[in-house]
Amino acid sequence: MRRKAAVSGQFYPGSASAIETFIAREIKGSAPKGFQGVIVPHAGWPFSGGAALRALNALDMNEDTVFVLFGAVHTADIEKPAIYPEGAWETPLGDIPVADELINDNFQTPLFSFSSRPHEGEHSLEVQLPFLRFLAPRCSIIPIAVPPGVHSNLDRYVGFFHHLLKKRPEIRFIASSDLTHYGFQYGDISHGSGASGYAYVTGEKDPVFIEKVTRGEYRDLIPYSLKSRSACGPGGMALLTGLFQKGEIRFLEYTTSYDMYPAAGMDSFVSYGTWGLKA
Repeated sequence: MRRKAAVSGQFYPGSASAIETFIAREIKGSAPKGFQGVIVPHAGWPFSGGAALRALNALDMNEDTVFVLFGAVHTADIEKPAIYPEGAWETPLGDIPVADELINDNFQTPLFSFSSRPHEGEHSLEVQLPFLRFLAPRCSIIPIAVPPGVHSNLDRYVGFFHHLLKKRPEIRFIASSDLTHYGFQYGDISHGSGASGYAYVTGEKDPVFIEKVTRGEYRDLIPYSLKSRSACGPGGMALLTGLFQKGEIRFLEYTTSYDMYPAAGMDSFVSYGTWGLKA
């Protein structure tokens, strides 16, 4: 089973040379390596690719690291995390294999479903893969679509991944989520449009959520996010924050689509944040 790239040439460059050029330009300023997990955004690379790359590059990894990927759920209606069970995912730099043996040996529990369907057309994990293929050329992945519904059994999931990390401490974790979507395009002008809305999101709204993540308040992240519309991938963020809540959670970088393209104006914009986590 081979998962074809769905947003190559749209969210990120479709050619290997263009990808390598982007990486060479944007990787400068990466945080020091040493993290076991990161939270990264998943918008088109011109908006958030640089921030995602720098966070991914801060992972403590080698060329054949196994990455557990917690994706947002934009395109499917699922009740529990869905694992892409076998095969490989296509990238312009070459395919990345799924760590099917590790999945078969460790994930056979009713906590998960096993299906490629929730991953078809979903961009939240795909946009990370060219970076991973470049940074760790022999890596493998465990792609998991994580819905907000994990909240009902959140501590069981956190416990599962805590056990997995103790058993396989070399595994690294990536959660994919953007932050606030604000403005006319996203149906939210609750605090005005233009400069007033932008000031509210960047100066008041996002800092509250960022602090919750950084303090490791994992049980609050999903309900708070659903109420305040603070993240589009809160399930994965909650799992990763819960996994490392007793360790270090460091906020790394914050930006917005307006920061990257001021000419687009402030009437509609998206915000992005990255974190590094370790035990």
